[in-house]
Amino acid sequence: MSTAPPQSAELPLPLKLLRELPAGALYGLASKNNLLRGLEACRSASVTAAEWSSDRCVLTLTLRSGPRVTFAADGANLLTESSSCDQETGRHGVHVVTCWALLKKIVSPESMTAVRFDDRSLAALEILLGLKEPEGAAEGAELPGRNLLLERLERARALRKEELATKSIGQKTGKGRIRLVLEMRAGYLSGTIQAGDEQLHRYDWERLPVDLRQFMAKHYYFVPSRDYFKDFSGLPGGYPAVLRQNNGQELTLAFCNDGTLRAGVTFSLEGDSVRISKCRSDGSPLPAESFVAGECLFDLAEKSICPVSDLTPWQLWDSVCEGLELLYEFFDEQGYELDGATLTTSAQSFNFLAFRVSSDLVKKAGDRIRFISNGETADLSLRHDPSYLLEIDDDLDRETISLMPQGELSGIFFPLFPPLFQLFIPSFRESLPQPLRAKKRVSAMIETGFALLEAVNKTAHNRILRAGLAGPDFAKRSVKSEARRMVTEFVRRCEQETLLVFATAEGWNFGDEDRSAQVRLVSLLYRHYGINAFVDGEWPCTVELDRATFLPGLEELAAALGDEDFGLFLGRERLTPGLWDFTVTAAAEGIDWFELRPEIRCNGELLEVEEIHRLLKEGVLRQGNNCYLLGDEQRGILELLTGGGDGKGKRKKKAEIVRIPRLRILDWLELRSRGVTLRLPPEEEKLLAGLTRLEKIPECPLPERLNARLRPYQQEGFEWLAFLHQHRFGACLADDMGLGKTVQAITFLAGLAEGIIPSGEAALPHLIVVPPSLLFNWESEIERFYPAFRVVTYSGPRRSADFATADIVLTSYGILQRDAEIFAAIPFQVAVFDEAQQVKNINAATTGAARRISARFKLALTGTPMENHLGEYFSIMDLCVPGLLGSYEEFRRRIDIRGFGGIDTLVRRTRPFILRRSKQMIADELPPRVEADLYLEMNPKQRALYQRTVEEVKKAVNEAFLEKNPGQARMIALTAILRLRQICLCPSLVSPGARADSPKLECLTEQLAELREEGHSVLAFSQFTSYLDIIEEGLKRHKLPYLRLDGSTPVPQRKELVTRFQKSDQPLVFLISLKAGGKGLNLTRATYVYHLDPWWNPAVENQASDRAHRIGQTAKVTVTRLLMRHTVEEKMMALKERKLKLYKALLEDAAGAGGAALSKEDFDFLLAP
Repeated sequence: MSTAPPQSAELPLPLKLLRELPAGALYGLASKNNLLRGLEACRSASVTAAEWSSDRCVLTLTLRSGPRVTFAADGANLLTESSSCDQETGRHGVHVVTCWALLKKIVSPESMTAVRFDDRSLAALEILLGLKEPEGAAEGAELPGRNLLLERLERARALRKEELATKSIGQKTGKGRIRLVLEMRAGYLSGTIQAGDEQLHRYDWERLPVDLRQFMAKHYYFVPSRDYFKDFSGLPGGYPAVLRQNNGQELTLAFCNDGTLRAGVTFSLEGDSVRISKCRSDGSPLPAESFVAGECLFDLAEKSICPVSDLTPWQLWDSVCEGLELLYEFFDEQGYELDGATLTTSAQSFNFLAFRVSSDLVKKAGDRIRFISNGETADLSLRHDPSYLLEIDDDLDRETISLMPQGELSGIFFPLFPPLFQLFIPSFRESLPQPLRAKKRVSAMIETGFALLEAVNKTAHNRILRAGLAGPDFAKRSVKSEARRMVTEFVRRCEQETLLVFATAEGWNFGDEDRSAQVRLVSLLYRHYGINAFVDGEWPCTVELDRATFLPGLEELAAALGDEDFGLFLGRERLTPGLWDFTVTAAAEGIDWFELRPEIRCNGELLEVEEIHRLLKEGVLRQGNNCYLLGDEQRGILELLTGGGDGKGKRKKKAEIVRIPRLRILDWLELRSRGVTLRLPPEEEKLLAGLTRLEKIPECPLPERLNARLRPYQQEGFEWLAFLHQHRFGACLADDMGLGKTVQAITFLAGLAEGIIPSGEAALPHLIVVPPSLLFNWESEIERFYPAFRVVTYSGPRRSADFATADIVLTSYGILQRDAEIFAAIPFQVAVFDEAQQVKNINAATTGAARRISARFKLALTGTPMENHLGEYFSIMDLCVPGLLGSYEEFRRRIDIRGFGGIDTLVRRTRPFILRRSKQMIADELPPRVEADLYLEMNPKQRALYQRTVEEVKKAVNEAFLEKNPGQARMIALTAILRLRQICLCPSLVSPGARADSPKLECLTEQLAELREEGHSVLAFSQFTSYLDIIEEGLKRHKLPYLRLDGSTPVPQRKELVTRFQKSDQPLVFLISLKAGGKGLNLTRATYVYHLDPWWNPAVENQASDRAHRIGQTAKVTVTRLLMRHTVEEKMMALKERKLKLYKALLEDAAGAGGAALSKEDFDFLLAP
């Protein structure tokens, strides 16, 4: 932009256009309020800058208050624009009025005489525009083109003054020539005040008679209203009103002020035709040569204009007419006839409009609104209740399925009330101000509106409104105000009472529209699918979903709709639950297989296999004109029958034999509780009864040479193992740590040795695989409980695979992996895997070696069959009972291994083969266990180091999840968080030069000193051996006796340390690393347990605590966790609760919620402030 004036004598086009505009044009720029404010500002407004475009077509003024106003020439039009936000829709604001008036005063000094201007401001603006030279300019100095502009302006001013001076009073418009000219244009009546052929405007002040000035000051625009015609006809000048006809002739009309016509409307239904007529209140028709415009009836025959009171009935006619115009504009066809005040259309077209009438209007108008059917007046009080439903797109093979909520009355389907649900229409949301388009604000407005409908009084209403639109999203006053207005309008529209009117073969049908039911229906869809599922459809609130998302949740949706009394339709056919009947006849086929002959019926009709496969695909069965919904339960049954096939290939018989593994028969047995008829041979019934109900397992005597007295639950475990062995299955004994899994396993092996449990094969040795630290424990336990066993410990560099004389081969997981080929070639009778979580990784080499073991029966012993995710559970169960859960790929496909998807199926299949008793179940046989969390504060230096490290860790974690695959990212994140955990213990663990100050060490040594004086022995667990070094130094300084066991402790020495601790005659502290000593050890000498650094997995921590709280413990055990407040440790306690829910769901409740392995969200949670 350039501040120099144009280099031409021609006045710049924007100023030229402004000069030629009448001053009265200002009144159309802004609202009355902004107009007055803008003119008032002319007294003090100051323009600080004026900039011209290079082509002289754009002028930009900058006001002292900041806003910029632009004047642009567009042909013969002058366009204005302002940077200010005070503008109203379609109108300009205060600053445009001010600048327009200032410029107009400069280019037309004789104008704007009623407005007060500041002369200095005008002079300064002239200088900025280049129309006047600054005072004190050097003599002879000239700006290029400026003098030419000044000359042009002066010449224009002179011409204007001369023109005004030559116009005498006698040349003003004569009163006799003035009249109100009415014309029908495109169906609308327009009116202008003309003098001859010249139109008069209210800003032609000098040319107007006084009475006409006053009239036009009151009536800015023509409106065909009673007041307009009354005031015009009463003017002293006696000006006529004329109707200009198509031939150009003018018909003078007289205003009838002495009478008032009341409006009425008649809806007539004859056969399939609907005729709607404007009429008088008594039903008599309007004059033939007449038309209605605004509040008046124009009778051409009588040459009169008659005012009409209460036009509401005629507005109903207008709304039908407008609706039909839009309808046929959309369908591009003409389906109605318009003859003056009568409109005729078909019943189908009328019903398509879903005609609604306000109930208040019906009451107010009374018999002025008439519905006539075949000559008889319909009774408006006879009404039907509409129902509401959800229609599903009839074509379920499409990838995208449409759901259309709607109403139904007397067999006619109608859309929901569109204005009520504007926020669900994407195109409407796009028209909102930018801040209100945000999804979170839209959702907040929707949910607040839903909640307001439940408010019982005004107080509750205000409370809900304040709470719903609170928070930072609505902090800006304008945003909150507009949101509040929209929510309030939603509630107002919902509370409106409306009458629905439909034309049927039986006559007129009326119903009270239930908008609260419409809201409940839309709310249900919103809760299920969210705001993004709603699309711009033919029906309001149409939802579109991909087929894979919609069909699995169809039954849940149908149930939710049924609970609210909403219908569910497929196309125009109602979807109903079918009467399903399943019969399956099973017969044993060989040792490990069953043959099943299924029959499936719906409503008594036997289904073809092709029908079943289509039913599984679509979730709906079509029989004739009826549609039946397939529920999730029936779907599960059908998938078992068909194997989830796609039905391709040759046509199959109605009752096809299905061959399934013997293990899968448990799924079928479970279906009996769901109404499936399952016929089994008697011997298989007996077997399956034992698998599903522990009390049905036959009693079994204990081995005579067993040196142990089993508790009742331990004897049940022994009998359960014997039963599974007898029927060629496997088992996972998953009792809580410390409940005697070892003695139950030894009793089971002893039962086989003494023949109490028939083996059915030549004597083979048993294999027991354990962690290295537990070899000595098993040796001593076998020697203690059943010394008759000949045990060979296969370990050490000189190990030999000669097991000819062995009853039991004892080895470690590491040796098993290294000598996998040797073990794979040796048959065993029973293979026992202690601490079976060692083989939880299905892809690990150790797991592979264990799976290659050839044994008639496999037994897993573990207190934690799942630590992180369901894939670990699969690995252990598939080791015990191969084939039970199918292949790992099938398992991953059917079950969400990191959550709860399919967990019911998983629990149902594995329940007979896993036995778990918690300590709570046998509480009477164990002393109490008390757990406590002790929170400590960091010292200042420790806190500063922690805060610096958090920022570094956050960056590392975010980069990892952005740039690495999920597995690598989790490892990087765990490593990064490890630093924070170490700082919580002692800063010197991450910063070697730092002092070894540790609030946890100080607290621990104080408590250990007190406990020693009271005679208590203590276990102290830490994951970090480097921190155990620091604790060890602290114990030495305080002269507290201790023992230590970690990964570097040789196996023989571990046995000695455990013995010393258990038999010590003085209180001891046992420092133990979590990985080396957290499982398999019996340390009941301790009555206090300290966890120095918590971890997110509750199973690992419980394992360690159970070293002391187990069978054999006689005193109360106190478990204490030392935690640093406001750190990652505090967050880990909350995260650990999520893991515990998954663990309980799998092994105890078969239900629950939560996550599993650490996700990106988990890490964000841990690092949050």
